[in-house]
Amino acid sequence: MGIPAASREGGGVCQDGRSCLRGCAVPKGQARKYEPLNRYLEQLPACRRSVRLTLTEIETLIGASLPRTARLDAGYWKRHTMARQNWRQRGFTARLDRLERAVDFTRRSLG
Repeated sequence: MGIPAASREGGGVCQDGRSCLRGCAVPKGQARKYEPLNRYLEQLPACRRSVRLTLTEIETLIGASLPRTARLDAGYWKRHTMARQNWRQRGFTARLDRLERAVDFTRRSLG
């Protein structure tokens, strides 16, 4: 899709950018792994409220395999620290469709 792979570094941070001692930290490199997906979502025309991407399309976009939790746990796409640091921060919600092996990203309303 023409988006370069993101850099991958170690270290864990919470949503607020501080080190996490609660066990919810996501290594910085993992959060950055989703930058190509974030850019893809940000580049969608404002009139496009949602987009469905298969898990394979997401893996192709980010240039890496998704973790097992991303394939099985809908909470990964909604509530996990990874979601907060990525698509949610850019104004999108995400819903996993396990049967179709896809994720629906929807732009949140501004009001």
